[in-house]
Order: sequence, then structure tokens, then C-alpha cells
Amino acid sequence: MDYESQKLPLIETIQLFGFSKNAAELNVMNIKSRDPEMAEKIGDPIKMNGIGHSRLCVDLQTMYLILYELPSTQRIRAFQRKCAKDIVRQMKGGQAILHEIRHNRSVLQQTGAIHL
Repeated sequence: MDYESQKLPLIETIQLFGFSKNAAELNVMNIKSRDPEMAEKIGDPIKMNGIGHSRLCVDLQTMYLILYELPSTQRIRAFQRKCAKDIVRQMKGGQAILHEIRHNRSVLQQTGAIHL
């Protein structure tokens, strides 16, 4: 994660869901070409934390939307099911979700890793 912008590396994150680098890049190119608003959100490459090669980075909300537009894989379906389950828990007012949110925030602050 880029700490200054709070953005995730787009291609590398998509690869975590079972896509090759080429497939991830092709899917992003397709999403950008059919959705100008999404293309604007994706924007231009940045250097993560000011070092290394420039890469496409997006905020967490945009990443979530992109993951829903990708072709379905087992990992994508598992992510979608977990998101749906969490939304229902939140709407029902489940108290356990508050503990999980606090825990995830603590882990993010300590390690910079996002638990999906």
C-alpha cells in the first residue's frame, strides 16, 4: 500500500485473485475502455511510497468495484460472498463486526497489510 495516497497496487492486487500479470493488465485495459469514470479513478501510475517503478494504484473502494467487474474465479466468488456476508452483518447491527473492524485497523496501522 502507498502510505501517502492510501492506495493499493492495482495489477498486483488482482494477481492475488488468481490472474496472471498479463490477464490482470488486459482486464484493467478492458474496464478502462468501457467505463470512462473507472478509467478516471484508476488514473496514472505512481511510485509507491516514492520508490521503485511507477504502477497503477487505486483506493480501496475503486479496487472493490474493479474486483466485481473481473471474470469470475474461485477467489473472486469467495471475496464476493464474504463482502455480501459482511454487508448483511453490518445491516443487522452485528456487534462482532466492530471488533473485527478495530482489529483490521490495528493490523493495517502496524503492518501496512489489508486483511480482505
